[in-house]
Amino acid sequence: MTGNGSRAGGNRFWGETTAFLALFLDNVGVLIFLSAILVFTFNYPAEIVLTRMIPGTAVGVFCGDLIYTWLAIRLRKKTGRNDVTAMPLGLDTPSTIGIAYAVLGPAYVATRDAELTWHIGMTTLFMIGAVKIVTSFCGAWLQRVIPTAGLLGPLAGIGLLLLGFLPLLDVFGEPIVGLTALDRLCRYPGPAGASRPDARGPRGRRCGDPHPSRPRIRGLSA
Repeated sequence: MTGNGSRAGGNRFWGETTAFLALFLDNVGVLIFLSAILVFTFNYPAEIVLTRMIPGTAVGVFCGDLIYTWLAIRLRKKTGRNDVTAMPLGLDTPSTIGIAYAVLGPAYVATRDAELTWHIGMTTLFMIGAVKIVTSFCGAWLQRVIPTAGLLGPLAGIGLLLLGFLPLLDVFGEPIVGLTALDRLCRYPGPAGASRPDARGPRGRRCGDPHPSRPRIRGLSA
């Protein structure tokens, strides 16, 4: 029992450490991405970004994670469970890109006032938070009314944009190399052309043929 307990404690330590590093590095990467967009795309003053935006964001994320940790500890004491964890609080990439390109960047281009742009960004985030607090009371009702596919559809669209469309721009940026590789993947997505109907696998079986030791399912196999 002692060995199992120490092993579980070690796994929990490494699990917590990995989760912390993942959240920390993800937020650092998003902040670097935000800074690069504002400074290099819109020529926003780096001083405001480095001395106000990044420190304020870091303090806000830290306080939010402390609150979530306190909620998790309270839930653990209330339920008596030892597998309760806190929901991580941090920056998400789509919202950061949206704030940079739709709020901060255009505001600075229109006003050329870095201080006013910073205030506009803070006001926008405050309004987003207020809307989230108000609509959070309708969460359970929305889950009952809207199908799961409808709720996950926007997330899937964002995923396709970030993982599919943006890399596709790099493909068209180098058309000879990119389109050649894309054609290869579209024609034969499997390793070494294993997805071709006439490709032979181990022991001469064609890819897609059922394993000899597995019974055929009537109605699905000829």
